[in-house]
Amino acid sequence: MTTLTEHDVELAIAPLETLLSEDLGLAAAAVNDWLHGISGGFLDLQTLRNLGENTPIVANALAAVDVLADLIELVEHPGSDPLLWASLGINLIGVVPFP
Repeated sequence: MTTLTEHDVELAIAPLETLLSEDLGLAAAAVNDWLHGISGGFLDLQTLRNLGENTPIVANALAAVDVLADLIELVEHPGSDPLLWASLGINLIGVVPFP
């Protein structure tokens, strides 16, 4: 049997209908505050939602999530690995809808 240390992370997975709306609202508010902070008040969760709804990326959702993850990494660690920039470029190409 292993014991958790202070560096271990505990994760709970639950069906979406069992999550409390208050918890989801707090999480959305935290993400919205973070977006405001890194963009100088220019970007918020609603703007991101509007962009997502008006861009036909349904088939490319994984690339869109990867783009966001790459952007977060680049903002939080400005001297990042050049391969992260390459990953961002590849994922941006993957987000572009093709007819």
